[in-house]
Amino acid sequence: MHFERIKDTQNRYFDGAYRLCESSFPTEERRDREELLRVMKNDDYHFCVLLDGDELCGIVLYWKIGELIYLEHLATLPEKRCSGLGAAALELLKQEGKMIILEIE
Repeated sequence: MHFERIKDTQNRYFDGAYRLCESSFPTEERRDREELLRVMKNDDYHFCVLLDGDELCGIVLYWKIGELIYLEHLATLPEKRCSGLGAAALELLKQEGKMIILEIE
């Protein structure tokens, strides 16, 4: 498992990752496409896909601010849920050596 950071819509995973975000979170709990593209330009914001080889398994959207990681969204593909991918994603984030703050609703 590894992350790949997406910085623009030209990334081959962008469309699938954005669809997963749309289907996993209510409208009021996620950014619309325009706002997401705007915030992706911020160096502190990380729109990442969770990959197994080159297969998209999930998304991890977070901010890196100083010694903190503020995790806004974490989702896996429906067919991949309950397989430990969420825990694997958190373990990858822990490797950064920063305090992780989870936003949970």
